[in-house]
Amino acid sequence: MRPYLALIGITLKLAMREKAVLFFNFVLPLAFLFGFGQLMRADSGGISLVVTMVLVFGVLGSGLYGAGLRAVAEREANILRRYKVAPITPVPLLVASMAAGVILYLPTLTMILVISHYRYGLTVPGRILSLYVFVSIGAMAMRAIGLIIASVANSMAESNILIQLTYLPMLFLSGATVPLSIYPVWLQIVAQFLPASHLFTGLHSILLKHESLLDVAVPAGALLLTTVIATFVSMKLFRWEKEQKIPARSKLWVVAAFLPFVLLGAYQAKSRDNLARNELLERTIRRGRTRLVRGATLFVGDGTVLKSASVLVSHGKVEEIYTGAQPDAKTLKAESYDAFGKTMLPGLIDIAPVLESGLFPARRSLAAYLYSGVTGVAAGNPSKDLQQLQQQIAAGEIGGAELFTLASPALQRPALMPASAFDNALVQQVVPPQILGRLRGSGAPALPIPGAAFQWSLEQRVKAGEEPSAVLRSVTSEAAARVHAADRLGLIKKGFEATMFIIDGNPLEDISATQRISGVFFKGEHVDRSDLLEKQ
Repeated sequence: MRPYLALIGITLKLAMREKAVLFFNFVLPLAFLFGFGQLMRADSGGISLVVTMVLVFGVLGSGLYGAGLRAVAEREANILRRYKVAPITPVPLLVASMAAGVILYLPTLTMILVISHYRYGLTVPGRILSLYVFVSIGAMAMRAIGLIIASVANSMAESNILIQLTYLPMLFLSGATVPLSIYPVWLQIVAQFLPASHLFTGLHSILLKHESLLDVAVPAGALLLTTVIATFVSMKLFRWEKEQKIPARSKLWVVAAFLPFVLLGAYQAKSRDNLARNELLERTIRRGRTRLVRGATLFVGDGTVLKSASVLVSHGKVEEIYTGAQPDAKTLKAESYDAFGKTMLPGLIDIAPVLESGLFPARRSLAAYLYSGVTGVAAGNPSKDLQQLQQQIAAGEIGGAELFTLASPALQRPALMPASAFDNALVQQVVPPQILGRLRGSGAPALPIPGAAFQWSLEQRVKAGEEPSAVLRSVTSEAAARVHAADRLGLIKKGFEATMFIIDGNPLEDISATQRISGVFFKGEHVDRSDLLEKQ
């Protein structure tokens, strides 16, 4: 034990004397924190993502460059040859490098957490010990990978190439630079074979969802196993002198360090659990953001209309409603969403939907409803598949209208739409062109087009003599009461969920304006409507 402690102490002393270590461990992370924080408007939400990005950058850099290049540099400078004369085995040197890296990085983690809390309002993780342990495991794993690269590299130039070939894919496919969701699914699956992806997901889960080490046991276990394997391989291939060379085939040992992630990636390619988890994390961030929707005419849902109103949305709820003078979004630390000349309404609720007609899969139907501003639908006796979708939407794993279960099914007939009305804009948007062509020629007198048919039915009710205000109340506040959600939905009201949509025009003068949708908010999330349907 004494050689290990002595080497750790020596490594720390040498590191603290180097200005480069201080720069990369403390100055650069701060630059990343403030740079990403400003770029991503972390003060209006999303600071957990920024912190995760900074931590992944730091752990990767400290591991691959800090351990890998340093080990090669010491061999090139004949420093390792002096240790050999001691005599000493390679194990204490490898362990000392990993331990020193972790010890040096933990103060950086503390600094980032403290500054993020006071500057950007980061909620201190409820499982703070889990965070420190997980970061330590990740730092050891990346340093172990850096050391195995140093073992197989014959020169500084070669080690640089090998590190870059390892570093860049992990950086750009981990989620630390750009969200994985923007990549095609096949590339998201490829990312699951890389250690940094699991490092990112584990860190973000602890920071954002306050999960424990047990909840992220799989990525933590894979990183820990990588540490053990990489250390063993580094020991076997360790070289004291630069004159020593190893055969090219020995470089294949680097693959052994990634074996846990090859197995984990194969499992994820089949289960896609991490893809769902990453989407959930991204959606949680979007729902938590603070936004100020400015200048809209507000149809509250109970018949009240507010002219030129602004709605402050934060953490998925309506935090404040302003009338008269428009508040400044920056003062409120909010993103600005201009809705001047538009009307904002509570999300519509359909208590007689058709979800399992065979026309579309239920998941696409729920997505089409949300796309159309119908943010809630009710089912009397949902199937197991629908119940699963209900749970996934409630958890934020997938996008779609909220599904309510009614003990007593609604007596209303579902909204059906004749083929003669298929030139409707919403129909054109929610129904794929090839399917629309088949529907036109099906000969059916009327069809349940998810979302679009319900919106079209509101127009028919007004044509039949109902008042637009009464029609809108029936599908907002009154419908919320029927599905037993009147305490959180159906009104745009302080403390209620920010589930609403924005349209062009005035629906009290022209009810068809509800079909001219410019934006949908679901539990505070500004829904990407085009992406919502593309994912189906």
